[in-house]
Amino acid sequence: MIEFLKWQAEWWGGQVSSRSLGSVVDQEGLAAYARRQAALRLSLVTSFQHLWRDVPMFVIAALDIPQGSEDAAPTIDARPQLHDDFLPQSNY
Repeated sequence: MIEFLKWQAEWWGGQVSSRSLGSVVDQEGLAAYARRQAALRLSLVTSFQHLWRDVPMFVIAALDIPQGSEDAAPTIDARPQLHDDFLPQSNY
């Protein structure tokens, strides 16, 4: 979710000058709207990072990953690295 919101913020930032409208007022309005949308998404990123800051600790505890393990500790800022031993086993 965080990566998606960052991508959206970047996309909205690119919309500031992506279109040429007839009047300066319309152009300024479009730019303001795009900047606002980008700012909202970055605000959500900050909020989610704060709300989810303890999730990696809970994952480590639930998966019983020893502290200082060679496995990379989970983070909310990157995709999880799954190992085959954590995937459900097929009975087929």
